[in-house]
Amino acid sequence: MGRTDLIITNARVFDGSTVLADVDTVAVTEGRISGVGAAADYTGATAVETVDADGALLHPGFTDAHVHPAQAGIELLECDLSTAADGTEVLRRVGDYAAAHDDEWLIGAGWQLTHFDAGGPNAQMLDDVARGRPVVLTDAGHHAVWLSSEAMRRMGIDRTTSDPADGWLSRDAGGNPSGLVHEGAMEIGRDRIPVPTPERVADGITEAQRVLFEVGVTGWQDAIVGDYAGSIDSTLGYHIAARDGRLRARATAALWLDRDAVDRDPREVAASFVERRRRFESVGDGLLTAPAVKVMLDGVVEARTAAMKEPYTDAPSAHAHFLPETLGPVAKELARAGFQMHFHAIGDAALAIALDVVAQAHEAQRLSHHVAHLQIVDPADIPRMADLGITANLQMFWACNDEQNVSHCRPALGDHRYLTTQFPFASFHRAGIPLAAGSDWPVTTPDPWAAIAVAVTRRLAGESEEPLAPEEAIPLEVALAAYTSGSADIVRDVDGGRIALGARADLALTNTDPFGLRADELHTVRTRATWVGGVPVFSA
Repeated sequence: MGRTDLIITNARVFDGSTVLADVDTVAVTEGRISGVGAAADYTGATAVETVDADGALLHPGFTDAHVHPAQAGIELLECDLSTAADGTEVLRRVGDYAAAHDDEWLIGAGWQLTHFDAGGPNAQMLDDVARGRPVVLTDAGHHAVWLSSEAMRRMGIDRTTSDPADGWLSRDAGGNPSGLVHEGAMEIGRDRIPVPTPERVADGITEAQRVLFEVGVTGWQDAIVGDYAGSIDSTLGYHIAARDGRLRARATAALWLDRDAVDRDPREVAASFVERRRRFESVGDGLLTAPAVKVMLDGVVEARTAAMKEPYTDAPSAHAHFLPETLGPVAKELARAGFQMHFHAIGDAALAIALDVVAQAHEAQRLSHHVAHLQIVDPADIPRMADLGITANLQMFWACNDEQNVSHCRPALGDHRYLTTQFPFASFHRAGIPLAAGSDWPVTTPDPWAAIAVAVTRRLAGESEEPLAPEEAIPLEVALAAYTSGSADIVRDVDGGRIALGARADLALTNTDPFGLRADELHTVRTRATWVGGVPVFSA
């Protein structure tokens, strides 16, 4: 038996679909899997490195099918509020950051609406802790921005500023902007806010990659690559990170579709995306791919901006950002050019639009399109999803009775919709709908095991609430397959997401065997080591 680079033995091995019987050893040679078998098969074999898994799980590296790495990484490098326990800590962190940084503008993100009273945070709070400086803080869901008074002044936001058709400004009793802007209103005055340089974007991508390697993620789909809501196109940042040798993971781009695209000739739109794809993929020697177009169909339930088939309990349904009759011709030309559609759909009306658009796209070429989030789903639309071959791109961590869902979504939806239509993972699986999975980080944790634990239990670890629609829980093996082979399939990584002879050795090793744990213990699983192409990129 020849010399190998790496032998991992004494492991439970999950190959991307199932746990392999009578297999406890995987060998790697020149970045490829060169052996899958039993330890006895490797008696006397020599390797540059041998790892004893001690009975833990070896699995293909996770592919995060919906994540925002550049954004997440930059936020970690700025005023990071994502781990603040409450509104008091948020304000303390902003004050500490202001004292420690002399930047003209203070930029940050990660605060939670649930940490403030019903009126939400306001500009005066920031004025007090930042001493009158311009402050711009994006919420954890990235559907609202909190501004100080000086930021609003510089951005031209005042009493005379009108609400756009696709968003609004929170106002005080006197009609003055209070400091919160929502959805499309986040675009008002954004050209006055400093944007990160491409070098800073590259630093953010590198920082995000470090975090993702620590949780076993070896590839991802960046869910928005383009100029969106104050974020610059991250293409140059990816190029810098790739050229510097810092980018090690495989990064797939979902190229952002502007809402005015439907007002242009569909063939011209498709041609512009072909050029954007060529430009994104021109660096990185295959690390960078751009097979998808991102389409934001609606907003979120909490803000009453998700497009619903029935009104909210306290508001009319929001309008979707696109209609099938105008988006369909564009999607058809994009499909003809080989692009998948990556839809954001929270409400059931938004999903219905996605289905109508995919049906039109299939007239040009049948591709594997996918829909992310899928919070509110009309059961009648599930068979059609299956017929159209649409992949359900799941954000598993959301499928529980967490504080935000209970406090903000349940009152908006009413008990029946809340309890019967949210995140129907098991229904998708029973219908034969392919499953992929992504974190939506920095909206929520990038840790796949935290998300998988929710998918299996339908509750958040440590919470006292009952499981959310427990009949929609999926088995561990199904959830793990979605986050490995399912996600690799949707980003067209034909060489990833599987442990098999000849496959690229993107691997992750846990600290335990999750198949030997109780379901309510799955959130404790941690990644012990991660390899990309057989090369170690993380070790605990």
